[in-house]
Amino acid sequence: MITIKDVAREAGVSIATVSRVLNNSPKVREETKKRVLEAINRLGYSPSVVARSLATKTLKTNVISIFVPFFTRDFFVEVLRGINNVISKSDYSIHLYNVEKLEDKEKIFTREVFNRCDGMILVSFDIKKKEADFLKEMGKPVVLIDSFHPDFPSVYVDNKKGAYMAVKYLITTGRKNIAFVSGAIHDPLGFMASYKRYEGLLQALKEANLNFNPRLHIQTGFSWEKGYRAGKTLLSRGIPFDAVFCTSDIQAMGVMSAIVESGLRIPEDVAIIGFDDISDARYLGLSTVRQPMTEMGEVGAKILLDLLLGIDSSFTHIELPLELVIRLTS
Repeated sequence: MITIKDVAREAGVSIATVSRVLNNSPKVREETKKRVLEAINRLGYSPSVVARSLATKTLKTNVISIFVPFFTRDFFVEVLRGINNVISKSDYSIHLYNVEKLEDKEKIFTREVFNRCDGMILVSFDIKKKEADFLKEMGKPVVLIDSFHPDFPSVYVDNKKGAYMAVKYLITTGRKNIAFVSGAIHDPLGFMASYKRYEGLLQALKEANLNFNPRLHIQTGFSWEKGYRAGKTLLSRGIPFDAVFCTSDIQAMGVMSAIVESGLRIPEDVAIIGFDDISDARYLGLSTVRQPMTEMGEVGAKILLDLLLGIDSSFTHIELPLELVIRLTS
């Protein structure tokens, strides 16, 4: 059976270009379009009913909806930058939805929202069975970024592994009393990053036969101010600690200020490692776990565009690598 790949090979173009020709995209040059159509005629290719049906749907709104929590946070800003880098070069516009409350999340799973778009990107949301069933029923492309679901294209990192790398490094440098500053472990909106990083911390401690003191764990928000208060709280409890692992760089920067104010030295007395590798982390010499935030957005957006063009990426699961970056704070 002749496939779209065969046509692309015959015409000397990409699969995406063939799909654009089939969907009458204005972005294809006339000579390229002619070459693709000639290849289709020579090979006797007939596009699948499913692909043409999907292509027809994309003509309804030319809108991609993006749901992202707290989109002013550094991590989400970088992910959105990556998404925009890709979508801005297409025929689609973006509708951005900020999710900060449970009722905001519930809006995702409504027919009204789906009728306003051709496809959807969900950033950092854990999808439950009932929600997954609804998304499938809607029959429009959905891509997950910073989360994983076996039934949807997903672009993600291994948060547990990232935390494990950071804490294991602290242990190998002689740190034994490691404090932990995180977001909510059981987040009401279903964000899983802090929970997975907590699991990684516990795994590293267990392998080293070290106990974790719950009194050295502060669950708080993702801001410099929250991190600063977390650092102050840790110091006020009078429990010795020689390292702090934070689930974000911005929290770690607040903790750094609290530690320095107390008269302790970084890293001599207290080592600190964050997570993300935002730009300020480099300027401050903060050790961190680097995740490819912009790339996550770009990869997820490319997958969605492929789906909208009729290219089957429905079972694409891409895990991007993390990197432990050691700087002045550890």
